[in-house]
Amino acid sequence: MKIIIAVITEIIMFTALSVNAQWIQQTTGTTANLDGISFLNEKTGYVCGSGVILKTTNGGTNWINVNSLNLLKPFTKIQALDENVVYCVGMFKTIIKSTNGGVNWIILRNGPSGTGFSLFALYFINSSTGWIGGKDNTPYIFKTTNGGETFDSIPTENLNQRVQDFYFINASTGLGCNDAGGVRKTTNGGYNWNDVNIPIGTYLPNFRNFSFINNSTGFTCTDNRKVFKTTDFGDNWDSLSYIPNTYPSIHHISFSSESKGWAVGSGYDVFHTTNGGMNWFTQGGGGGIEVNFINDSVGYKTGNSGIIYKTTNGGFATYVTNHESALQCFSLQNAYPNPFNSETRIEFQISMPGLVTIKIYDINGREIETLVNEVKRAGYYTVHFNASRLSSGIYFYRITAADFVSTRKMILIK
Repeated sequence: MKIIIAVITEIIMFTALSVNAQWIQQTTGTTANLDGISFLNEKTGYVCGSGVILKTTNGGTNWINVNSLNLLKPFTKIQALDENVVYCVGMFKTIIKSTNGGVNWIILRNGPSGTGFSLFALYFINSSTGWIGGKDNTPYIFKTTNGGETFDSIPTENLNQRVQDFYFINASTGLGCNDAGGVRKTTNGGYNWNDVNIPIGTYLPNFRNFSFINNSTGFTCTDNRKVFKTTDFGDNWDSLSYIPNTYPSIHHISFSSESKGWAVGSGYDVFHTTNGGMNWFTQGGGGGIEVNFINDSVGYKTGNSGIIYKTTNGGFATYVTNHESALQCFSLQNAYPNPFNSETRIEFQISMPGLVTIKIYDINGREIETLVNEVKRAGYYTVHFNASRLSSGIYFYRITAADFVSTRKMILIK
């Protein structure tokens, strides 16, 4: 078998009859900009936004505006604690609470529009104890231990700028993140916030949110697409990777497990990782404000103009061929480094399980080596190619997976 040498760009062949996106837009009945998401389970959840609080009890098939107060405030975060207790915060020092699943709401704080402390961070560990943060000229957070009947205003000079998110594992120990490079930890219930070991260098990025999968392991990201991971609840953070720069800015991440995560932002795609944030690939489906995955398959994302999207298969697009569903997202990346000296790595993505082969050919089309020849699950993979025994020159690597075939060029220089 000969490889046409002129073909050095990616060749993609699909025999699809039709393509079906798996981020499906929901009917919300509103054109308001939507922001925060909170789901109790696959059926019951809330979304808040500009003057609206939407609730579903059937997994997004129907959404009802339960903002009975008719407060014309931009709501930013919402958290459902159980079937009854729900908290929601927003701009201009707005804090409201429901004790009957959103049927009625109690105003806990309501500052005048256009002025005052605007709130962006909300976290309750139970129906009584929680923390709320945001941005004001004087940095402080609110804390309550009696369900919002009273709040302590705690000065937080070490957690200043706009506080974006909290995550607590008990009444004493929690994390906060903010604009201007801040990830801080408290061990006394939020009264003091200490620096943690997170390698951001001299640049001070804006941190967006936390996504924890247990009491030790979690992730955070910055608006400039950098992802970090901790395995000791925030004392130390590993720098993972940048989400590809087709994304101008990241707004939110959500991990359903230690390996699987999603990111949305101001770009035009959802990004997904299957190896714990080390690599990210696009799923399409448009950007978003916030993303929330209930498990590895079911997730929601919000956006402007009343947009809510839902997926039930982890966000992969599907195509139909021979009346069977198959996954569409396949790719073969440029080898790195390229040109290379002796060793390089090849990254590829497959979005349905099946036999994958990757072979190396010389400039005359002769097969040199088989790097991969096995059945693999859907995911993002890296394989290393050691060419120490080969002479300098041009080589090609080719992937075959389902109906996807792609060939790329690499240059060995010794």
